[in-house]
Amino acid sequence: NNLVLENGSYEFTRGDAHKLAKCEVQLPIKGSYVQTRQFLANVLQEMPNLALSAITIQRQKIGDETIDAQIKLTLYYQEA
Repeated sequence: NNLVLENGSYEFTRGDAHKLAKCEVQLPIKGSYVQTRQFLANVLQEMPNLALSAITIQRQKIGDETIDAQIKLTLYYQEA
């Protein structure tokens, strides 16, 4: 989606008694609001075990096309 991702981070948590594990991913991105929405729509549709946990959007000036977004996604999966 032509977004800028300078760095990202993740945290893995092992499963509990039901072996459900998760990986939390933090993505600080830059791009337009439309690009950000398209990215989220695409990734959530393609990965049904992914959840949008948090999002913060900031724009420096009212007329700016570019936004800074902090996106937190959580990937859930069952361990074998």
